[in-house]
Order: sequence, then C-alpha cells, then structure tokens
Amino acid sequence: MRHRIPGSWSGLFCLALLFALAGCTEDKALALQSAALQYRDQAVRALGLASDGLRAATAMPARTSDQLADDLDTLTRPLDAGTLDHLLTGETELARTADIATQPLNPLRDNVIAFSAIFDRLPQGSYLAQDAVKEAIPIAVRMNQSLLNLVAQIDAGTLRIVDNPRRIEIIEATNAARNLPPGAKRDKALRQAAGAMLELSTREQQRRAEAGASLLQAAEVGNTVIGLARNYGQLSLRDVLHSLNDALVLAGRISPDSQSIKRNLARLQGTTRAWEDDPVLKPLLAQPIARNE
Repeated sequence: MRHRIPGSWSGLFCLALLFALAGCTEDKALALQSAALQYRDQAVRALGLASDGLRAATAMPARTSDQLADDLDTLTRPLDAGTLDHLLTGETELARTADIATQPLNPLRDNVIAFSAIFDRLPQGSYLAQDAVKEAIPIAVRMNQSLLNLVAQIDAGTLRIVDNPRRIEIIEATNAARNLPPGAKRDKALRQAAGAMLELSTREQQRRAEAGASLLQAAEVGNTVIGLARNYGQLSLRDVLHSLNDALVLAGRISPDSQSIKRNLARLQGTTRAWEDDPVLKPLLAQPIARNE
C-alpha cells in the first residue's frame, strides 16, 4: 500500500528542497566566484613581475651627487626651473621608452579589468547567473592567450627582462679596469668585473624565469576557471572545489626551471587552442568583449 504525503506536508517538503537546492547553487556560484577572483589576483601578481622586469630593462642607475655636480659644472647657461626639472627627473624620452617597453602588457591589463568587473559587481551572497558565467568565458580565454603570449615572448627574448642600471655600472667598471696600467690592480679589477657579469647573468635569468613561471601559474588557474564556466550547469559544488584544488596543485608544480616553463607553456597553449575550437565556446568567443572599467 502506497502512502500519500498530505498536501500541506508535501508543500513544505518541496519548499525545503527548493531552499536546499538554492543554497547549493549559491555556494557553487560563490565557489566559482572565488576561483575567478583568485585567477584575477594571480594574473595581477604575474603582470606586476613582468612589468617590473620590462621597466628595469630601460631604467638607468641612480644619479650620485658627484654626477649631478659634474652636470652643473658643464652647464652653459644659468640654472633655471626647466633645467632643474630635467636634472631631477631625468630624460623624458627615457620615461617614454619605459612606457613603450610595457605596451605588450596593456591588452592583458584591459582583460584583467574587464574580467574583474564581472565578479566584483556581484552582490555578496547572491548566486552567479548563467549569463554572467558566459560573459566571463571569452575574457578568461583572452586573458590566458595574453598570459601565454607574454611567456613565449619572454622565453624567446623578444621581450627583454634585464637589469639595465646594473649593466651600465658593470660597463663603466670594466672600462675603468681596462684603462688601468698592467699589473695586479688591473687584473683584480678585471676579475671583479667578470664575476659581476656572471652574477648579473644569473640574476637576470632568474628574474625572467620567475616572471614566466608566475604567468604560467596564473594561466593554469585560468584554464580551470574556463572549464568550470563552460560546464557550470552540469557541475556540483564538490566538482568546483575539487577542480580548483587540482588547479592550485598543478600551478604549484610549475617551477622557474627552463624545462618546466617550456613544457607547461606548450601544454597550456594546446589547451587554449582546444578552447578556441570548442563548439560550445566558439559562439561566445566570436562576440566582442564589453569593457567595464
């Protein structure tokens, strides 16, 4: 004999089930929001490392009081406000060069801003609507493309991350050593210059590797966010949490070793191409990205 649930109890049961499902949906949305914001923060950190490295490639050594005194001694006219500003702030052309050096970061920065706006504007405690998830996908894919392109350019040397101020110091010290008369003092100065060159080479390589690894770690998290957003409707809260944990583990395995960078760059580039060819994502990727700055 089948037992029927009284109408009032049936209504309460359905209402309780609805609230339970709503809570699960909300938690799942907040978990995806957390993953997306972590992706943003990772990308911002990686962008900062790359930007610092590129600006160092056009920087100049700090001016000493002796150098400033030499400049004042060679002035051909009385010191005025314009000349003083030039002496204190340096060449404006150098500042423009630094801006040009970091131009490849601009598309990535724009995508970070647009991506962040999607999640920052969500009210706390509300669940993530499916249209907001879809809006985030093309931006996340473009972000990952920018991250990976940047890694490839740094690895190939197209984007130079070097310590220009230290290079100039070593050049000046080396030329001064070479101008010394033959003897023990000259030999010692040249050995010091050679040691400084080797130390600089190691430090510059480490800086490039750290920037590349940081960019790849961000791309690893981004790759997971793309997958979560693509399959959002079919995923449970447990799926989202497990996927994010797996992404963080994989990201942690990316080291500043040249082989690790090359291997993971190739792997993530292949994954990005797969997203571009995905029949579900293709229509979304064809749409223009709305900027929310």
